[in-house]
Amino acid sequence: MIFKNKHQKESADIKSINSPYLNARREWNERYGDYIQQAKTWRIVGIIGLMIGVISTGGTIYFAGQNKLIPYVVEVDARGNTVAVYESTAMQPVDTRIVRAQLAQVIRDLRTVSADKTVQKNAIRRLYSHLGDNNQATNMVNQYFRDNDPFVKAQKKTVAVDIQQLLPLSDNTWQIEWSEQEYGRDGKILGKSNYTATATVSIGNRVNEQTILFNPIGMYVTDLHLSADFKVKTENEPRNLPVNEGASHE
Repeated sequence: MIFKNKHQKESADIKSINSPYLNARREWNERYGDYIQQAKTWRIVGIIGLMIGVISTGGTIYFAGQNKLIPYVVEVDARGNTVAVYESTAMQPVDTRIVRAQLAQVIRDLRTVSADKTVQKNAIRRLYSHLGDNNQATNMVNQYFRDNDPFVKAQKKTVAVDIQQLLPLSDNTWQIEWSEQEYGRDGKILGKSNYTATATVSIGNRVNEQTILFNPIGMYVTDLHLSADFKVKTENEPRNLPVNEGASHE
């Protein structure tokens, strides 16, 4: 109370002084003091509002990035009846029939020789959609095409591939058996060969927009070995065959 009374007394003494400078200061405070105080208050309010906006925007972005939806897959039969329902994050193992079909297509695309360049290009493109960037299977296929250019071979003959069977050796390794029928450009049969291959696959890998139409399940061949079983010659078949034809590629 003593300090308060002293401050009030000093203020009263200052107000009692008649000075043009003090009078001008009092006039300034009375006229513009409220505006200055209001501007200061609004600046504080603006800063607080800006901080709230930043926090709200950040929170919205954060929660928007949190996926709260749980997708489900519903399997139906030919009549539209529900067969099974499960979360897409807990997808069932890929049907082995799909793996068989895609592995058979890999062998066809690798060994088929077509007189139609467009068909041959599509086969090669489809084949490479099942190969990784750098593994044994990719290196083997690259070397095979360097030694057996299908576009060069198609100038003299074509090759039709007939898949005989696919047998699982383990969860990821398969044995494929097939036969190849060779035709001359005049349509005459040149010979028939039988082959066996072992292929190791990896399923569930990422696919991109270029390969998703050919490889929707993300099945990639990581290891591939080919060997010839035996060859049936015909009367029209030349005696001197390419040495690398039917050889094991590892």
